Amino acid sequence: VSLRNLALLAAAVGVMSQANLAAHELAVAAATFVAVSSLGVAIPLIVRTFGGARGDAALEREAAWLARHLVAITAVVMAAIGVYLATRGVAGLLAAAP
Repeated sequence: VSLRNLALLAAAVGVMSQANLAAHELAVAAATFVAVSSLGVAIPLIVRTFGGARGDAALEREAAWLARHLVAITAVVMAAIGVYLATRGVAGLLAAAP
């Protein structure tokens, strides 16, 4: 289990829990989160299964690109989540101020 994935999960759960959703809306939001989160595993699996040699070559190229840029991608995603959560927190504090 990666710390990055746990942070993303915690942020998603926090946002969904504060959204005051009905049970069916929460189920749709959770299912959407799980579906989108699964794309990182599902797409390479589909390419590997049905892509043949071309798919394998494409996966190797993408894996090399991802290895070169993973730190930057992680930093940008975590910064975006941090800004979003901080903005919501400050907005909540300002709304609660007398």
